[in-house]
Amino acid sequence: MKNELVSIDDLRINGYPVVVGISLILNKLINKRIKDIVFDAFNISSLLSHYQPSYDYRLRIDDGMELHDVYKLINVYGFGVCKQFVVLMGYLLDSLYVKNRILYLGKKGSDCFDHFAIEVFYDNAWHYFDPNLHILFLNNSDVASVRDIKNKRFNKIIGEFDPSAWISSNSGLAYLEDKELFRRQYFRIFEAVEEFTLDDDRFPYKCQLMKKQGVVRWYKYNEKKYLFPKHIKLSEDMEGYGISSGRLIKSNHYIKFSNITFCFNVFNEYSLTINDFPLLIVGLKLFSSNIELNINILINGIKYNICVNSGDDILKKISDIENIYNSPIYSIYLYSDVVINKYSLTVMRSNFVKLLSDYLEI
Repeated sequence: MKNELVSIDDLRINGYPVVVGISLILNKLINKRIKDIVFDAFNISSLLSHYQPSYDYRLRIDDGMELHDVYKLINVYGFGVCKQFVVLMGYLLDSLYVKNRILYLGKKGSDCFDHFAIEVFYDNAWHYFDPNLHILFLNNSDVASVRDIKNKRFNKIIGEFDPSAWISSNSGLAYLEDKELFRRQYFRIFEAVEEFTLDDDRFPYKCQLMKKQGVVRWYKYNEKKYLFPKHIKLSEDMEGYGISSGRLIKSNHYIKFSNITFCFNVFNEYSLTINDFPLLIVGLKLFSSNIELNINILINGIKYNICVNSGDDILKKISDIENIYNSPIYSIYLYSDVVINKYSLTVMRSNFVKLLSDYLEI
């Protein structure tokens, strides 16, 4: 009997692709004028949600690159602070050979906030874009540069100075409740501007990133290919669970997590291997004709022995005792003492995928 398989790239749920690879995006941009490419990259990046990153890149270099792996930023997370917004925009521009530089503005630890934005070179000049706040400044009819803004050479601002999107990760700061104060503080960040590079001896974590991740720009792109049996069943929970600060949390006011459950039938299996899954694993259930299952499971190099009932969420059972989400979960191996008939795998999928699909009409 032919074993029919389907690629994750071809799967759709509720009319939307399960994942979006970079070729789908670039094919929509590649034949446009450079200026149009820049504005598309700006608008696409601005679709991300502002929320605190899942892992601290300075403390945990391996996990911290999660949101700087552009494939995962697009498909798994879809959120981050200002740095992730410019990482995505910079990656799209680099992929299409449009000259750009990521900027760090303001001073860490001062009474003013610090920020990341991006300058793009086209029409023989530099132009400043802030995809996090989705604002830009016009010098007459052209997009102004950092130097223009610093020297007040602009006559119009496109977009709104709305600090509310920042409250999620900066609660308690006075300027978040006062738009005019926020506006004044924003212009102060232009007093100190530098290009943000990994080749900077002042910050040891940057050297670690270059050495451990093999990168020279503040991103990587590791697209995952995965095949499933054709009889796979998919379901979606729009008010699901996701990872923030290394912990599993429910959807909240600032970010809505989307979970997709993949359900498989298996035959007379005692073991299960899930290796390098494309989306972040947040739940796993086994189904058996036996009510009770004794499970040995290996997650991120740690073995757990646990007794569960058929249909219980194994990961939830373990996380009730120990937080297993400190590191992202993409691979699992388990062995059961009884036959498994079916299993379901619940993953975190970015809502950004839907926004991106609508914008690109894919």
